[in-house]
Amino acid sequence: MGQDYSGTGATQADLAADLTLAALLQRWPDCAPVFWQQGMQCPGCPFSRFHSLKDACGQYGLDESEFRTALARAIKQPVA
Repeated sequence: MGQDYSGTGATQADLAADLTLAALLQRWPDCAPVFWQQGMQCPGCPFSRFHSLKDACGQYGLDESEFRTALARAIKQPVA
């Protein structure tokens, strides 16, 4: 089992590179600001059903590992 990022059981495996953005945002909507802070328009984009974290990071020139870490933090500390 991967590292547990939240009390709801978000693990490293849950944030796998092939997870679609739509699935991620549906499960953890508090992650949307992480995308927006990077200038990404993925939340609400019709292509989010097809793109993975790996795709999005590649498209926006982001370090995937750093972005996944930021997402994990957002999951651990949701916006009130």
